[in-house]
Amino acid sequence: MIGLNWLVLMHKQSLNGILADEMGLGKTIQTIAFLAHLKESGEQGKHLIVVPSSTLDNWRKELDTWAPGLKLVTYWGAQDERRHLRLQLVTDELEYDIILTTYNMVISSAEDRVLFKKMAFTYIVFDEAHMLKNMASQRWGVIRKGVTSVQMIITMFPGTSS
Repeated sequence: MIGLNWLVLMHKQSLNGILADEMGLGKTIQTIAFLAHLKESGEQGKHLIVVPSSTLDNWRKELDTWAPGLKLVTYWGAQDERRHLRLQLVTDELEYDIILTTYNMVISSAEDRVLFKKMAFTYIVFDEAHMLKNMASQRWGVIRKGVTSVQMIITMFPGTSS
């Protein structure tokens, strides 16, 4: 609850946030609870969650478990599957609250980069944000150029254990 209340406070003050608790303390659940809270409070918005490929299935499971009312689109798969998803997304055939994808999918092809550049998101969540390395890295540069109309960003770093 403390983490959720902190995220709500950051939202009300229009500030970006970094979650850096130790592993196992619920950064994923805090983030999901926050996005569910926004919807329940009547604040509509489209959100993007970018994760390492190794955590994609876990995020999908946690979203289904803790926020079944949020409409989720998983942007992942082979080129043909993504081409079909892109078409549905740009023609508004898919109704969604959250797009869940991986770092590689956001930057993998010119078509993927163009899609994310065209889309407007209220929040972008970067899980395991150390994968971005730093603001001078190529990955960060491609993601930042591709995602232009963001209200706020939540980054999640694994904390260090003592």
